[in-house]
Amino acid sequence: MTSPETVTLDLDQPGHRGVVIGQHDGQIVFVRGGLPGEKGVEVALDPAKKNGKQRFRTGQALAIDQPSPHRVAGQCDAAEAGAGCCDLDFVDAHGSLEFKQAVVIDQFRRLAKFELPQEFLDAHVRATSLWPFTHYRHRVRLGVDAEGQAGLRKPKSNEIVPLAEVECSQWLPGLTDGVGGLNPSPHSEVVVGVGRDGKRSVVELKKTRPGRKRRVLDGDGDVLHSHLGVSWKVPVDAFWQSHIQASAYYARWVADRLNGELHTVWDLYGGCGALSAGLLGSARNVEIVDVASSATRAGQEAFAAAREAGSEGTDTAVRFRSNDVGAWLEDLEEVADLDAVVLDPPRTGAGAAVIQNIAQHRPPRVIHIGCDPATAARDAGLWRDAGYELREMEIVDAFGLTHHVETLMYFEAAGE
Repeated sequence: MTSPETVTLDLDQPGHRGVVIGQHDGQIVFVRGGLPGEKGVEVALDPAKKNGKQRFRTGQALAIDQPSPHRVAGQCDAAEAGAGCCDLDFVDAHGSLEFKQAVVIDQFRRLAKFELPQEFLDAHVRATSLWPFTHYRHRVRLGVDAEGQAGLRKPKSNEIVPLAEVECSQWLPGLTDGVGGLNPSPHSEVVVGVGRDGKRSVVELKKTRPGRKRRVLDGDGDVLHSHLGVSWKVPVDAFWQSHIQASAYYARWVADRLNGELHTVWDLYGGCGALSAGLLGSARNVEIVDVASSATRAGQEAFAAAREAGSEGTDTAVRFRSNDVGAWLEDLEEVADLDAVVLDPPRTGAGAAVIQNIAQHRPPRVIHIGCDPATAARDAGLWRDAGYELREMEIVDAFGLTHHVETLMYFEAAGE
């Protein structure tokens, strides 16, 4: 095996997906394992493509002559062993937040051509790191190899780092204790989660024809979540925010910006309605739209139970619409009394068609939550082009030790 080509360079600004940008002989180099401002960084370059000239190169930092003051020793044994979990475990919490804030703002400016003047950044953009920064994850999906060993997958590979060897520093203490001894089936996936009551469930998911088989390995297969007066009993393999504080934080963020009397609010890509809990009592009607899933059923049961218990604000009529968001919007006719829209799309974002179809109904207020900085920036540009003004943004580091980041955006219709 030939030794990799190495270069020494200084690092500048952070880029999307956890890289930092440097230059060598006039060519951009995207460096993994580096931090902004580091100098004298020895980088092992990935092999160059054989066909044609490359506009950029990629590589891995090997040694740093002048490290960032935010650099710390690696915090995750699983990542050290090769697992694809914690790609930024070498930066402290403050440096992680600075890194992610810079990435989001850069994506707005460069990708969406959405300039954020310094006075707007100072007055209307906030960056928050959810606490705890480590040991925050209360649910995890694991791979199982041919020998039945459960563990974390290595990047871009089906090979795993077994639980018997290491644990990830994102996980709540004890989250995966004993999971390796539950005898999962080879080539399956295992989902582990713990609820607000401390009870754990573990399920195995195995691909079959025509779908997949679900087998409960521990607990009853569900976990309990609760905030703002609503409690959900959610299948452990259904979606819920991974950070123990995130769902409640986002629901309160929505509630704080959509206060006052509202007639109708749409919660799009709403799943079990975690964000809609913040609308109880202020909105007369809430429409939660998402494809039918176990999360939908959990949400229906949760809001029905809250109403039956007479919880505060349960005079709000909450309706679940089991449909693809895009298809649901396409089929809508004229809508009256739509006061606000909340949307939390997947990493691919909402996209032009969805945003245009929402905008034609002219809701005065929109809250858009983006879990990928590139698609969040693109969607923000689409809202701007549809006649909406960004009034406030919060960049939330809810994924300590990784490059992932949430962007919470509040828009108002221009002229409203």
